[in-house]
Amino acid sequence: MSNRYEQRIGIGVDAELRDKWGASYDRHLESAQAVTDNLGAETIVALEEEIGTRALLEGAVAIGTHLRMGTVLEPDVAEAALRAHAELQRMKSNPEFMRLYMGGDHHAREVMERAYQLAHPTPVEDEP
Repeated sequence: MSNRYEQRIGIGVDAELRDKWGASYDRHLESAQAVTDNLGAETIVALEEEIGTRALLEGAVAIGTHLRMGTVLEPDVAEAALRAHAELQRMKSNPEFMRLYMGGDHHAREVMERAYQLAHPTPVEDEP
C-alpha cells in the first residue's frame, strides 16, 4: 500500500509498526488516513513535529478503530483527539502521574478521564 504515511514514515518507525501490526498494517494505515484526511497538511506537519510520526499514526489508528467505518470527524475534533491520545501516552509513561492516578488522586483521575474522552470522540449520527 502506498500512501502519504508510508512516504513520510522513518525506516525505524515503519519497521516497528510493521512488526507491531503485522498483517493488519495496511488496514491500520487506512484507519489513520480516514481520521486525518480532513486535516490540512499544515496541521498534520505541526502534529508530527509536536508529538512525532509514530504517536500521530498510533493515535489516528486508535481513534479510527474506535469510530465506525465511514465516519468523518470535523478537523478540530480529529486534531484534539490526536493531541489527547498523545497526552494519554505521556501520562501513562509518567511513573509519578500513574502513582497518583492509581492511588485515586481526584485531580489525576479528572485529567486522565478528560484526555480519554477527547481521544475517543463520539461520532454525531447523521440525520435521516
